[in-house]
Order: sequence, then structure tokens, then C-alpha cells
Amino acid sequence: MKKLLLSPAATITPNPQGVLLQSDLGDFQLHGKDVSDFVSTICPLLQGQYDQDGVCAQLPGYADASVIAVLNLLKKHGLLEEVADDQAFMPPWPAHERFLNAWQHPDKKSSQDLAACRLLVIGLEPWSVKMVDELANAGVGQIHLLDNEALSKDDVLCHRPFGLEQLGQGRASVLQARLS
Repeated sequence: MKKLLLSPAATITPNPQGVLLQSDLGDFQLHGKDVSDFVSTICPLLQGQYDQDGVCAQLPGYADASVIAVLNLLKKHGLLEEVADDQAFMPPWPAHERFLNAWQHPDKKSSQDLAACRLLVIGLEPWSVKMVDELANAGVGQIHLLDNEALSKDDVLCHRPFGLEQLGQGRASVLQARLS
């Protein structure tokens, strides 16, 4: 059985009504003082060291069905991830990998699929520079850029990859060098 790991995107905030749970998918409120106490008790057990049965065993004062119901609720709302034993104590994956691993179909291999992709971008307008940067960070294997414009002050203001020392150089060559 896979280990349970609280998502790094999870935020758990006790409040007078119970506890507010937030994740990549949104937020929801659990009501009741006992719920707040229970969530505070269970969260330290969700650091990748236990599977579902192990968490239940660590909480003998609670019925297994109640513990499993809370774990399922946390999974449903994106607060809890299931990871293989060899991933439980690894350094965190990049944010896009964590999201894809949590929400994609188990048979899909996103990084490998993206590494095999090739992308041609013609014209580096502000939105396309951001798109190229995101796709490169997501793992797209080959990106070819075509743009005949020189880097201007407006480009430097819009995008972190560009610096004042690169003014007058080709936008495509500057971005390609940064991505490499």
C-alpha cells in the first residue's frame, strides 16, 4: 500500500468553527471542535511514513472507519497524496510534477511524454515568452524559436529572463540561451 503524504500545497487553519482546509483545488470548511482536534492529531502522521493502515494503527482511540473517511476526504480535496515507498522521503518534486502526479491518470507518464515533444514558436510576444518558459520548465524536449526582433526595453520590463545588458540582441537567441 502507498504511503500518505500531506501535499505541500495544503494549508490547514483551525478557526472557531472547526478547521479550514485549502489546496490547489480550492478550500473547504470542516465544522466542530472535535474535527479541529482530530485533524491536528492526524496531520503529523501524514509525512510519508505510514500507509492508510499504519495511520489507523497510530490512532487507536478512533475507529478505523472514521480515520479512513477523513483520509479519503483529504485525498478528494487535494490535501493528501499517495506516494510509493521510494518517493516518500525524496526531496519535493517540482510543483508541476507534484500536481500532475496527484491529478493525472495513473498510466500517464507526463514528463516522459513532454520530453519527446517538439515545439516551434514563431514570434516572441509577451504571452509567448511566458508560454515558452513554462513549457520548458514543464519538460518539453525541444523548443525552436523564430523571432527577428531585437530585445527592447519593453521586453526587459515584461520578462525576467531578459536583462538590460542584452538590449539590442535577438530576442530568440537570448531566450534560447536562458532556456538552455
